[in-house]
Amino acid sequence: MDQNTETNVSISDIVEAIKNKIRDEVLRLNNTGLNHSDREILKNRLKLCWYEPGDEPPRKKTTTQWRNSHAKTTYIAIQDINQHLFLGFVLQVTPTDCAQKGFLAASNHLACLDSFEPYVLKLKLKDYNFFESIAAKAGFTGNRRYIDFMRALFPIRKSTRCTEIHHSLPRRRDQTDVLHEFIPIEILTSLQTRKRKDGLP
Repeated sequence: MDQNTETNVSISDIVEAIKNKIRDEVLRLNNTGLNHSDREILKNRLKLCWYEPGDEPPRKKTTTQWRNSHAKTTYIAIQDINQHLFLGFVLQVTPTDCAQKGFLAASNHLACLDSFEPYVLKLKLKDYNFFESIAAKAGFTGNRRYIDFMRALFPIRKSTRCTEIHHSLPRRRDQTDVLHEFIPIEILTSLQTRKRKDGLP
């Protein structure tokens, strides 16, 4: 077996392993939602993907920074393929995995999947609240990729009632206003109820 064949077999094996892991992850998430372990993982990895610290003076990267840089590149490449696939990938694939030789190239093969239907997520209200919370705490509520992710995983259900609730919600920040246009009616109703309990007008 020549080197090219060995490389192709290796990439094929990696892609198949990733697909199986993500498929199992999606089934679990659709059944139970995010658990404590998932949330701890996502706090770090989503910040790695979406937080933009601004301009910093160039300096020599540590091993951890180098690994995280490779991980961010890989995670973002997967998000560009499919938002639902991205979440399962981020949960299952570590930054150390991403730093392995040839891993990004193998991951890019996921763009050639026949269908993304097996990876579609149907998350719960508590999961929406979690994403909103960590976005505010980590400082990436205005990040385009975060907003695109929320639009894809929590699509709006067109409703006059939805529009009415949207206009009655307090205007706290521009990014929240953008996301309200894409929040399902059940979530908007919950937010409105919470606002009343807090005594907000």
